[in-house]
Formats: sequence, C-alpha cells, structure tokens
Amino acid sequence: MRSITAIVRPVSNVCNLSCYYCYNKRESFSRSTHIMKVDVLDSTVSSFIGSDCEIVKFLWHGGEPLLAGLDFFQNATKLQKIYTAQQSSSVIVRNNLQTNGLLLNKEKIEFFVSEKFHIGVSIDGPDYIHDQNRYDHFGKGSHNSVVNKIRMLKEMRGQFGALSVVTKSSLSYAHDIFDFFISEGLMDMHFSPYAEIDPETNKLSKKSITAEEFGNFVIEIFEAWKILNNPSIKVRIIDNFLQGLLGGKIEVCTFARNCGHHLLVEINGDVFICGRNANDEKFHIGNITHEKISNIITSQIFQEMVERMRSISETCKKCKWLNLCKGGCNYYKMLLGGDALKNTEYFCEGYKIILEKLGNWIRQEGVTTQYL
Repeated sequence: MRSITAIVRPVSNVCNLSCYYCYNKRESFSRSTHIMKVDVLDSTVSSFIGSDCEIVKFLWHGGEPLLAGLDFFQNATKLQKIYTAQQSSSVIVRNNLQTNGLLLNKEKIEFFVSEKFHIGVSIDGPDYIHDQNRYDHFGKGSHNSVVNKIRMLKEMRGQFGALSVVTKSSLSYAHDIFDFFISEGLMDMHFSPYAEIDPETNKLSKKSITAEEFGNFVIEIFEAWKILNNPSIKVRIIDNFLQGLLGGKIEVCTFARNCGHHLLVEINGDVFICGRNANDEKFHIGNITHEKISNIITSQIFQEMVERMRSISETCKKCKWLNLCKGGCNYYKMLLGGDALKNTEYFCEGYKIILEKLGNWIRQEGVTTQYL
C-alpha cells in the first residue's frame, strides 16, 4: 500500500462532552481517565511507520484525545521521528487531531503548530445549532468555549478546519452555517451526515436525516461556496466529487472502496478496520502489541474481510456514478440491517443529487468529462 492511516484512540471513547449524536457515547467523563500505555503507543508508532508504506497518517481520535495530555503527544512525535529515521526508505508522516477543542491552550497549540498537526475542530455552526447537540454532561452547550479556542488557533496560525455533523437541526440553516464558518476563519469544512439507529426503538434516531436531505443541504453549501469564488475555501465532499468528475483521485475514505487503508487502534492495542467499528468483534483483526501491522494487513482474515467490505450491490454496478462513489461507506450499507453485498449505501440518493448538480455546473462551464 502507498499510504495507511492509523486512527488512534489514546483514551478510547472517554470524553468531556456528552453530545447527542456521538456514536462512541458509551462512557461518561471520568476523572480517572485511562490513557494508552507507553508500550502500546510505541508499538503503534513503530509498526505503522515500519509498514513499508510511503505515507503514514496518524489520526488522533476519541472520545476526546486531548484528555491524554500534552506529554502523550510530545512522546508520540518523538517516537515518530526515531522510527522514521530508522527506515531504509523515505516515509512521510502526517498528524491529524480531531477534537472538540475545549482542552486546547497556548502551550498545546504552540506544540501542534511546531509539529505541523492539522486540527479538526468539531463544531456544528452558530450557537443555536451547535448547542442543540454538543453539550457537556450537565446539558450546558459548548459553543462559546469552542469558538474562543478556534480564535486562539487562528491567532497562533494553526492548521485547522471544521467537522460539522448534519442533523435535522442543521437542515434549514445551510447558509448560516457556511457563513459562520467563513466568519471564524474555518476555511476547511467537512460535513458529516447523521443517521444512526436508536437502540431503544431499533429505528432511526429522531435527528437522523435522509439521503435526499443531505444531498439538498450540500447543494445549498455549494451555492454559497460558488458565490464567494474563493479557491482557499475547501468543502471536502464538494472538492472530492469535483476532483473525481474532472478525472482526479477522490481521497475521502467514504468513496475510496478500501477500508483496509484505515485502521483503528484502541487504547489496549486492539486493531479494527475503520474507526466506525471500534470494539466490534466482527471487525477485529489483531493487536498491535502482539503482531506487526505489516503482518496483520497481509493475513488471510484481513484480506477476506476487506474483500467482503469492497463488495457492491447489483444496483450499484449499473449506476453511472459507481467509479466516483465506489459504492459508498460500508458502515452505512449495513445501517438498516441486511447484507452489505445486497444493500446500497444509506446516503446513496444524496450523493446522486450532489453529483448531478456538480456535473451540470461543470458542463455549463464548458468542461466535458466521461461522466457528463
């Protein structure tokens, strides 16, 4: 493989917020937060850097990864440099941190800037949207605190962007959300659609959105993006679909059809395919402290699992957009139950709405591609 991503959860799913929609919300905040042990961190860093991949990406995730403390990340980057220097061929190491932002301070930001971390801040938009879903364990909204941290990142010239979860609360406010992000210097935006099963009712959660709703939401974001005509503003799904339509490579994992490039490492070293599958034994492929990642990804169990996850439905095989979406996300193929081999992805119709709109715009601009 040319590149591989390690999604590392240094405190597992422990968090200092209790967001409505968190798919990892199985633990409440604890003062006695467990942190990934040094030997597990060492094994993770050495194994991924020694995996014979040209590019190794570390995505520090949670829960809230900053609960691990600054010294954890200082040690991680120190280990990265040690093991990179030991490789016989060049390895590019990149670090990304996904955080709710609350624990950021000047000391941490100075370190992340110096080590060239890209920081993804979870923020859903203005306070009247964000605070409906992103609150602490006492129900207090987190918006004001998060915005203050974003302004600190901007002032200290950090590399940062926004991760916004799109729920029913967001749908009427696409332009408000986009304008808010621009006003706060959040020029790199990722919109993650929300759809989850409520374990109590075994039906879709009340704030889940439909595929069509997500497609129309992104179209509104696209119209706002077009008006500004600023190439420095990046909206991940729009950028990726435009790249694909113009013959380039789509990089977002949802449309990569290769879950095997994104491996989650739990606090105890257990390895799973995809961050969505944390602690799901069906996707457990080994432990980083017992075997090298290069052995895990060449094992028969891994190869068979990845091949099954690459399967697409007969409906998808007939779709003109297949070479762009690659059948979508395996997690959302199984959202409503059934067999991923037969299901189309939950947000499929939304992707079609977006691709048709972008394709028509490209054609109006006088550009032709194989998809138009």
